Amino acid sequence: MLAILIVGRFWLLSDVEPRFEDLVLDPKQINSVIFYRSIDEKTHRLKESIKLSKDDGKDIWLNHRRAKKQLIHRAGLKISSIRRMDNYEERNKLILDHLHAREDPLVFKMERRNGMTNVYAVVTKRFTTVPNKEVFGQVEKILDDLKLEWKAGTMFETGRGLWKEYSFPTMKLEYGDPKVGDVVKCGCRIRTANTGDSAIIAYPFYKVLVCMNGLMSHKALAYLRRPHMGEKQSILEQIRSVVQKALDSMTEIVEQIKMAKKVTFKDKQEMINFLYRWKRVPKLAKATIVNKIEKDSNVELTLWGLSQIITWCATHQTVRADYRIDLQQLGSRALILDQKEVAEVLAKEPIMKILVPVK
Repeated sequence: MLAILIVGRFWLLSDVEPRFEDLVLDPKQINSVIFYRSIDEKTHRLKESIKLSKDDGKDIWLNHRRAKKQLIHRAGLKISSIRRMDNYEERNKLILDHLHAREDPLVFKMERRNGMTNVYAVVTKRFTTVPNKEVFGQVEKILDDLKLEWKAGTMFETGRGLWKEYSFPTMKLEYGDPKVGDVVKCGCRIRTANTGDSAIIAYPFYKVLVCMNGLMSHKALAYLRRPHMGEKQSILEQIRSVVQKALDSMTEIVEQIKMAKKVTFKDKQEMINFLYRWKRVPKLAKATIVNKIEKDSNVELTLWGLSQIITWCATHQTVRADYRIDLQQLGSRALILDQKEVAEVLAKEPIMKILVPVK
């Protein structure tokens, strides 16, 4: 029995096997295409769906955003161009003609649930399905071969795949009791494409303690990809290089922090001047960061200190939830600059309007 627990927008699964069926279809078997567009009366949002009618009298409905986009892409068109077409019949005929021009069959990745069929992706026969158990099994074998102590976290499914987190308890830093600003956890997340998306992704991460009540800030490093193309065994073998590169980049975290502590600012005014000249920040979040710099008497006048202030604002005082990710990424980017690059940024003209002057 498949046990499913709904938490927020995630599905937590006890079984990682795909629940999809493949429908291989020659595009010339499609008799008609109807691209529906309408405004929802309750939400006033634009709704789109595509109906494909086959020569056997059966229809295929595409409601998932990825599936619609992939179908249009497989037809050699851009969905943005299709949406700009006002003539309903010309739009449908254009899609159908381009689909009929294809020589290769299309593969519809379909899920059956509660008597309904959902198309989640439209791929080509070059796409190779690798069972999720085999992907995660290969990752865990690699970690064992590297003699790493690891702990697997909960798996969760999103619209873009199935994720599993691995943490490494033995990767300790040289401090005892953690304090605010310390890296308290390192790990690696693996995502496999159980919905027909075309890559296995691995990215390392670390978590910084931002409050003594245990609140941590999650910071991700650059991710690595392995497309689901080619022989299955080849894909599994190449997962090793993806995981190894992710682990190699993770060992650079401590050195990045040490270097960021050596890049200094003369005073708070210079730190704020750098912020206004470096990256664009949402207006409300920008004011929050500046106020934090002004009011914090213990602010560390280094890049690491600026990174920590940005992270603190992301986890404590952001006025909109979608600012959190932007500010987390901004805090991580600050760590890779050196003193010369900071000086070059300070020499530029401000790219943002200064909202709160420093007293």
